[in-house]
Amino acid sequence: TLFENGGNFDQEEVEWYENMLKDIDKEFTEDKEKREAQVKECEEKYEKVKHEPFEIFQKAYANSVETLAAREGMGKKYGAPRRGAQEKMRAEMTKVEKAQEGVENLMTRLRELVQEFEDNREDKMYFFKRTKPLSGETRFTLLSLRSCMHKLAHHLNSFCEGAKSDALPRLTLEENSENLELNEEETA
Repeated sequence: TLFENGGNFDQEEVEWYENMLKDIDKEFTEDKEKREAQVKECEEKYEKVKHEPFEIFQKAYANSVETLAAREGMGKKYGAPRRGAQEKMRAEMTKVEKAQEGVENLMTRLRELVQEFEDNREDKMYFFKRTKPLSGETRFTLLSLRSCMHKLAHHLNSFCEGAKSDALPRLTLEENSENLELNEEETA
């Protein structure tokens, strides 16, 4: 309150303090604005720093995964040719195994026929009692074995560079002929 109102202050003194307070308020306002600008700058830097390393890491990680997949032939994109080749190899292996199994079965049958001959060599009538002649069955088994082995060899040769495989000539199944060439009925 002022002297005129029974107080302790003069009008000039009050104005002087008011001007001093205005200067202090002005300094506070300027400091406040500076701090707000600094806070805003720090927040912008923080956002940039917060996301930038993660984005760099994500790009590097994706690039590394892509490189690894290409090098090792993995994943949907790079693994497809490898999987296709493996599938073809399995199919070829299955064909070869089946062919080998057929050859082994024919060899077993041939051994059985030879053993049958050995067991009944002395009994000449045994061979006349058979429904199929032993010689014809043996010949048919040998020709089948020859054909299977030729086909297997031809198949395996196809994997060798520059390998040639000749066609296997057909042979007659006629037992009475000493010649192995096909007769007229078989060529027709």
